[in-house]
Amino acid sequence: MKRILLALLFTLPFISYGQLWTAQSVNVLTTNPDSCTAVNVQVTAYMGCINFTVLPGTFTVNGNNIILQVNCTSSPICAGAISYPLTGFNLGNLSPGTYTITAEAILDRIVTNTISGGTLTVAACSTTHLLESSIENIEVYPNPTSDKLFIDELGQRGADLNIKLFDIAGKEQTLPLNMIGSRMQMDLSKLESGVYFLQITEGEEKVIKKILVD
Repeated sequence: MKRILLALLFTLPFISYGQLWTAQSVNVLTTNPDSCTAVNVQVTAYMGCINFTVLPGTFTVNGNNIILQVNCTSSPICAGAISYPLTGFNLGNLSPGTYTITAEAILDRIVTNTISGGTLTVAACSTTHLLESSIENIEVYPNPTSDKLFIDELGQRGADLNIKLFDIAGKEQTLPLNMIGSRMQMDLSKLESGVYFLQITEGEEKVIKKILVD
């Protein structure tokens, strides 16, 4: 046992933490985006130490360039484990045009890698879109998730919605639901892994979305 501990102590200083937090892929979740709506984008990262802490993502828009930053802080000791955390971005107020997306992984305020996320074309806002009011257009992400669930595209009707979450047996789950800006956030971190159903009701209209908790 002493030999193992000594080996770990001599090995850890030579671990390159930059290789333990990297951006892997970019996925644009919003289909046919226009300048009326926020564009939801998800970045998958690679994390090689389970005790690192993932921070909220940040982004900047510089002309027709969008830079997504997935942030993380390290720990003095690397507890070996591999995971692929997801970071969601809500890109609002984008002008019509074609954008180049880049994703950066940042560990302890240092960029560890940069990847291309392709291009994003945002159409001009149309009157038809403004008249759409069906709650079918409400976006729920990320899915699957193990932590936060965001409910977006609410417009001005957030307070008029009735939102409930049920497990596969039909039992309602009582969870915190907070309004943050123009979207709602539901904390799923205390749920067991499995299939759940999110029910969104407005007046006589109802939609049910299947949620996977991993």
